[in-house]
Amino acid sequence: MKNHEEMPKGEQRPSVEELKEKGKKLIEEVEAAKVQQQKDIKEKADNIEILIKQRKQDEELLEETRKTIDYFELQENMELLDEDGKKELEKLRETARSLQQHAQTLDQKIQDLTSRPEVMGEIQDRAIKENAEKEEKLILEKGHSEYDPKVKEFAKTINEFAKEKIELSEKEEKTSKDYKEQIEDFESLMKKIPEKHRTEIQKIHDEYKNWKDFIAALALNEDKARFGKKKAFKQILSEESLLSVLVVLQNEYDILQDREREMKGQGKELPDQFLQLLKEVEEKVQVKLYDIGSNKDFVSSLHSDLTRSIEGFAVERWAQKHARSPSTVKKGDYNGWYELNHIPENRIIYDIYEKISEQASRFIHGKERMDMIYKK
Repeated sequence: MKNHEEMPKGEQRPSVEELKEKGKKLIEEVEAAKVQQQKDIKEKADNIEILIKQRKQDEELLEETRKTIDYFELQENMELLDEDGKKELEKLRETARSLQQHAQTLDQKIQDLTSRPEVMGEIQDRAIKENAEKEEKLILEKGHSEYDPKVKEFAKTINEFAKEKIELSEKEEKTSKDYKEQIEDFESLMKKIPEKHRTEIQKIHDEYKNWKDFIAALALNEDKARFGKKKAFKQILSEESLLSVLVVLQNEYDILQDREREMKGQGKELPDQFLQLLKEVEEKVQVKLYDIGSNKDFVSSLHSDLTRSIEGFAVERWAQKHARSPSTVKKGDYNGWYELNHIPENRIIYDIYEKISEQASRFIHGKERMDMIYKK
């Protein structure tokens, strides 16, 4: 007894591999047909755009031809047109008729090509995309006009900050040096006073927080009667000029240190301020469609603008140091920020820029991704 029917003679059962191969080939043929269909649709849409462009050119030419015909006909009606002019008028009329006929031919070709729904759909998609791109380019132009100056001003703020910080440091150093010299003079004066008087002075000094407050009291004569009665203070009080200079220098140094503390806080705030600017930009400048970028791309472009401005200030200082015009300096002339940072002001702006750049990158590219990069 047979367990299964036998294949008819002359026929061969296909193998699984053969069936898979046929299926694969069929899929490839279908996909290729789809690709070719899309290619045909795009080619027809391209042809339509060319025809429409030609149609527009013909319309413009026809309009100008008609204006010229109107002028010649006016001259003809006034019997001011000679034979050559009449011949030229007839040529213009023939040109107008030819342009009208050509326009009808183009219209028919356009109608034939747009009769297929898929081709018309492609044309409509292109029109929508073109309108959207125009609209978003206007948004970008407005965004750049509003925020480019703000980024440049922010870079200038960082540059001025670095400049002031170096100047402040130099002033502190000079004031401290001058104060030290005056203190040495004061100490020399103290050594000339008899020891028993120095002991008495020390006792009264101990009532004050430090030498600064004690000298200020002497210079300002806060307790003139008290000091004046004591022989120990006569020689000190006679040095009014020295005491006044010491007080002035100390006050100046205190002011400089207060400003230094303020600037330290400002330096920490600058990266956050730029981050807030980028967040404002992302919220206000909405560009998200098609191929011209997104609002993140626009935000990133502002960060790049800041980078160029910051490096521009650094290169200016480098050029000045090397007695060169900044406009003649090229990238290969200096060894990147490594060389630029040999200048103290540049080192300050780079330190601030690094913090700004890290925060901006986290904001633009995503915190988790940038955390991985910065941890490496």
